[in-house]
Amino acid sequence: MPLNLHLLNELHADWLALRRALWPDGSDDEHLAEMAALVAEPQRYAQWLARDEAGRAVGLVEAALRHDYVLGTERSPVAFLEGLYVLPAARRQGVARRLVDEAARWGAERGCRELASDALLANTDSHRMHAALGFAETERVVAFVRPLAPSPADTLLLRPAQADDAPLLAVLGSQVFIDTYATAGLRPDLADEVLGEHTPAAVAARLAQPAQQVLLAQWQGHVVGYVEWRLGVMPPVPLPAALRGPAAEVVRLYLLRSFQRRGIGRRLLQAAADATRARGAATLWLTAWEGNARARSFYARCGWQDIGVTSHRIGPAAYPNRVLALALAAAPAATPPAH
Repeated sequence: MPLNLHLLNELHADWLALRRALWPDGSDDEHLAEMAALVAEPQRYAQWLARDEAGRAVGLVEAALRHDYVLGTERSPVAFLEGLYVLPAARRQGVARRLVDEAARWGAERGCRELASDALLANTDSHRMHAALGFAETERVVAFVRPLAPSPADTLLLRPAQADDAPLLAVLGSQVFIDTYATAGLRPDLADEVLGEHTPAAVAARLAQPAQQVLLAQWQGHVVGYVEWRLGVMPPVPLPAALRGPAAEVVRLYLLRSFQRRGIGRRLLQAAADATRARGAATLWLTAWEGNARARSFYARCGWQDIGVTSHRIGPAAYPNRVLALALAAAPAATPPAH
């Protein structure tokens, strides 16, 4: 079958449709969030659509660079097939081979010497397909899990930051900033930003400001994220009529990558909304870097509205940022005591 392969660097309806067929248990919101996260890290993930002569999308492969240990491999990093799907009508026509060969080429260009994959033990069709595509079976494992009663240490604790938390927040902020902005490596301006904004002294100075509030998230005794906001600050673009009123700015919502997608960021945002509403704010707003697709998708799912664009300058570079806003519902009226 004549095919055209297209590297996906933006969200696309055909990509979503094939993902639905491959992983039918996922919701569209979950698929779209994952897709946005994949295209936001092209140095780590790559995905291709295969189209037939008529332009119809007939196959999909998603690949990743894995630096953690992959069963049966001998080197690191490893190129890994995260997903492979071909429409039933297009199977046994070389579509899967073309897609896998493209993923293998991509991995080899990035220093990988192995292309790995996996399949459920009962999925014998997938086993046969892998063998036909040149894969050799390396290991078979059976997964076990034993449920444990949750301990008090497993609960998430949100608490106001104290002065002696400044070193923890400085290190956490440095790591999240670098993970977000330095995806292609560090430059002098990014290093200057980290050394200026994310030091214990800089964090301590912000904690000492009465209008600046910081709430941190603690998991099993470890600080994993924080939200920082300022009261009485208006956004750099006009607020829509429905959002006008006293405003507060979420200056930072930082969460370690390994603790994302657990509901912690949503809990921190809700706590900030509750606190600022109690202080008379009608609108909460923030800015998000245009290149951070994962964050923008998260805020959209939380109900934030895109109201315009501004820029954040780091050294000589200006980074376009979207301005997002959230209307704060009025706090429920207290029930009068019975007489």
